[in-house]
Amino acid sequence: MVNVSELEETGAVVDKAVHEGYFSLPEALSAYRLSEMEYFAYLILKNKGKLGVEDKEKQLVGALYFLVAAFQAPSASFDAPGKKVMKELETIVHTSPLRDDKLFVA
Repeated sequence: MVNVSELEETGAVVDKAVHEGYFSLPEALSAYRLSEMEYFAYLILKNKGKLGVEDKEKQLVGALYFLVAAFQAPSASFDAPGKKVMKELETIVHTSPLRDDKLFVA
């Protein structure tokens, strides 16, 4: 695990590389040696202001959204039980009445 400032710097580089079309997320994570868990932690840190400390329900749905975003690509190689869990998480995130499209941007 990297330290917080290194995580924020590397995560930002990964985001930029993906958003500018240089890499897919899995390629960028590999190129910049960031694990999915580290990227998930980066997304939480990056969006902590949007998650709102008072609204624990939105925090939970937001955390699930970022977890799904970080593990979307690797989930293709999960065994059947893992794929089922991922599908259930996606359903929860995308159909939640607490979903906020301004908040949920990875």
